[in-house]
Parts: sequence; C-alpha cells; structure tokens
Amino acid sequence: MTMLSARQLAKDIESRILSPDVSVRCSIAAINQQEEMVHAFRFRRSEDSLMEAAKAPGPLAGIPFAAKDVFDTIDCPTAYGTAIYDGHQPARDAAVVALARMRGAVLMGKSVATEFSLFGPGPTRNPWNPAHTPGGSSSGSAAAVAAGMVAFSFGTQTAGSTIRPAAFCGIAGFKPSFGLIPVTGVKPLAHSLDTVGVFAAKIPDVVFVLSALSGHESATDDSSSSFRIGVCTGWKGASAGNDALESLEWAICLAEQAGAHIVRLKLPATLEIAHDAHRVIMAFEAVRALSLEHKEHRPRLSHRIRSFLDRGEMVSIECYQRAQKQASDARRAVADIFRDVDAILTPSAPGPAPLGLEHTGSSEFNQLWSLLHLPVANVPGYPSSNGLPLGLQVIGPILMDQRTLSIAAFLESALDRK
Repeated sequence: MTMLSARQLAKDIESRILSPDVSVRCSIAAINQQEEMVHAFRFRRSEDSLMEAAKAPGPLAGIPFAAKDVFDTIDCPTAYGTAIYDGHQPARDAAVVALARMRGAVLMGKSVATEFSLFGPGPTRNPWNPAHTPGGSSSGSAAAVAAGMVAFSFGTQTAGSTIRPAAFCGIAGFKPSFGLIPVTGVKPLAHSLDTVGVFAAKIPDVVFVLSALSGHESATDDSSSSFRIGVCTGWKGASAGNDALESLEWAICLAEQAGAHIVRLKLPATLEIAHDAHRVIMAFEAVRALSLEHKEHRPRLSHRIRSFLDRGEMVSIECYQRAQKQASDARRAVADIFRDVDAILTPSAPGPAPLGLEHTGSSEFNQLWSLLHLPVANVPGYPSSNGLPLGLQVIGPILMDQRTLSIAAFLESALDRK
C-alpha cells in the first residue's frame, strides 16, 4: 500500500523538490484512480477550487487532507452521514478545519461517515481488501489515508471511531486528550466523550500535523531505552482473538529488544466497571444531542439508530450520574497505574477488519480509554493470518500527548526495524 507522508511532502515542498500545486494534482490523480473501489469520499471539491487553495502559504502548504462528513465546511456540503441533511451547507468551517486551512493545507473533500457517527455504514471499503470493512465511524477518513489519496485526515472518536479504523486500515491514528483539539463545528454525539482524531501514514506524520496546527515545533523521541510499558491483553468486556494476541506478543518482544521495560498489567475492578459506564453515558447524551432528528425525522433514521435512541431515552438521570461517578473514580484509578508505567499497550481491536460492510467492527478495546479522556495512538502491528492489518493501542496519561506519541513512535520504529 503506497501512502503519502505529510512530513515528507512538507519537506519536499519547502526544498522546492515539489510544488504545492503538483502535490495537490497528485492527490487528485490518486483519488481518481482509487475512489471507484474505495468510496472514501462523500463530496469532492472541484479541481479549480483545489488549485486555488494550493496557493495558500503555511507549514502545511500543498498538503492534501480530508475531513469527516460531521465537520462543518463553508465550501462543501455537510450531511452528517445521513440523507436527512443532503445538500446542507454550513455557514462556516469547523474550528480545526479552519485552522488546517490557515496553515496552508488543502481540503480535498468530505470523507464518508456512518450515520451521525453511530451506525449505518456507508459505502467505504477497506483498501487492503474491499470485501472487508474499513471500520467506523470515521471510515472514509481512514481509508483515504490508507489508499494514498490524502496525507492526513480528521475524524472523531466517541467510542472507537479513530483508533479502530486506523487499526483496520493499517495506518497511524491518534485520539488526543479530551478537549485538546476544539470540537466547535463538529456534529455533537456525546458531549463528555466526543474528541477530534487525526489519521496519517505514520506516527511522525501525526506529530508533524499536530505541530503545524498548534504552531509549536515538536518531535517524537523514539530512541529512549527507558520507556516503561504496561501490557494488558484484555479485560471484562474486551477480549482479543489469536491474531491480535500474537501481534501484541511480537510487539512486546521487539520493544524489549529495543530497550523498553515491559510490565504485565491486570486492570483493577474500578476500570472494568467503568467500561460499562461508557455505554450509559453515550446513550444518555446521544438522545439529547440528536433530539431534533429523533423527533422531526424519526422515519428517516435507520432502525439501529431509532432503537439506540429509544433505549437511550430509558436511561434515567440517576443512572447517568452514577455512570459519571464511575468514570470519575476510574480516572483516579488509572492515574495510579501511570505512577508505575509511562504507557499502557493493548490490542486496538479484537482482530483484523471483519468480512463484509454491514458492520464496522467492535469498539470494545477503545471505549474505556475514550471514557477516561486519555491520549491514544494506533500503531500498525504485524498483519493477521489473512494478510489484513492489526493495530496496537498505546495509551498515555491525561495531557501527556507528546510523551504518548513518542512511545508510539518508539514502538513503530521497533516494528519497522524487524
């Protein structure tokens, strides 16, 4: 799979090996070549508008990117993954999209999302094998990067919508600490969980994009021999298959050879209880976020969305408050774990991308960390027995995003050297 490196493109453009307009034309050509098979885009911008956008200066000048169809965009329709909003044209960009464009990045179009970032898979296929799902709900964003159509993309994660598709598509994905990237202009689903995620070919590409967006230069330190990594193979509610476990053991072996100190972890009961609290909180908040659609457009919602929202209406305020208390307790408990380790390593998903496009796979390995508001990076692991990608999930302490990315880069480098 040939992917675009955001970091390398920027270097080539800065050194004038490549011009911004040629970079964008190469992206257009890749989309024209791959889109019929992958179906990553809900809407594509015209070539004239893209060429005009390629003139913008900045550290991301000429770097092509995509935004999930739940991000508002002033010059592209935003349908939130549903026909209810076909042709809807926002009046402004989502904050992070506006920031990327201010830095010179070129929005190629809107990538496919599931219905309201919940269920209802779109037409997107996994670039590694089109018979398999690319994951969800940020399906198009992950597939567009994996297929070499764009150098980076924006998605969201409320449960597992960044890490899981990154794992299934064999790319780097990063869910930052909750609130680190503004969600202004992104269709809400669950206000205490929603997080903007970033996809790119490799972890250093993610770091480069985030640095350009923030305006502060940063780099990963993947050479440390003193990282303390706690390994967890699963917990109540999250069980990995043989392929995922074998990939994890390979990664442990290579990380140890590279100098990391490995500790085997069993999550405390407080965290296992919180795993179930995620579903309660998400359901309660989603009912309120989608109240207008549920009331005014119920017949046009998919059966799964209607059922989910109907069940969510049964969650009492007392049950929601109890779940939030469990989440708060779990955040204190995980802080204790990080006194002894720098990061936690688990599978990103129970296994490779499932066959078929009817479902986007399980988020059971992601829900807990989304609830705890922690930074999480997906590192592509060794492929499964059927040749599809497998992912490894690096979880760091709250607001230690740069350190988490450094550990992810260390692990990625260790795997690449083998």
